Amino acid sequence: MRTILSFIAAAIFVIVAASPAALAQSQDAGPSAAPTATVDVHVLAPLLSSTQLSFDPQKATAGYLAKVSGAARARSDAYFEGGYVLLFVDAGYAIAVSALLLFSKLSARIRNFAQGRTRSRFLQVPIYVALYLALTTLITLPLTIYEGFFRERTYGLMNQTFLSWFGDQAILFGLTLVAGVVVLPLIYTAIRRARRNWW
Repeated sequence: MRTILSFIAAAIFVIVAASPAALAQSQDAGPSAAPTATVDVHVLAPLLSSTQLSFDPQKATAGYLAKVSGAARARSDAYFEGGYVLLFVDAGYAIAVSALLLFSKLSARIRNFAQGRTRSRFLQVPIYVALYLALTTLITLPLTIYEGFFRERTYGLMNQTFLSWFGDQAILFGLTLVAGVVVLPLIYTAIRRARRNWW
């Protein structure tokens, strides 16, 4: 229907534009000269000099770090060294949470809950994933709050309030939940169809 209306509108436009009155009006107006303007053309100076073209990022970084000294340097070093320690803490915490879910049979209970809600193996996966992500997010929340909020505020790297930060974390959790619920069932379906060749 829209195609027919578009065609009719285009036909009416062509007929009106080609009418004798429109042609006479365009001939009476006569040809008009196009507007002109004077353009100033000159050679631009190069943006970088020959010394700037040979820029060495390592020397520039070393030069900048040489300017940071005293308490600011100690604070920067403490932040980054603490970050390296937290990599091991995060890995250990993740292993501990996974071991807790496995050996307490909590993961098996979540699986049984998903199986009790539907007989579809495809739909069991998103139910399990949603509960698993919610549970692990809740268990790891204290560490996340320390790392993402209190530590950043301590080093002066954040100006958000706790509620603002927590809102961002809630959005991140929602996106992770949606991605997990959509993607993981497809992965498990592919694994099931591949049978022995899943790996």
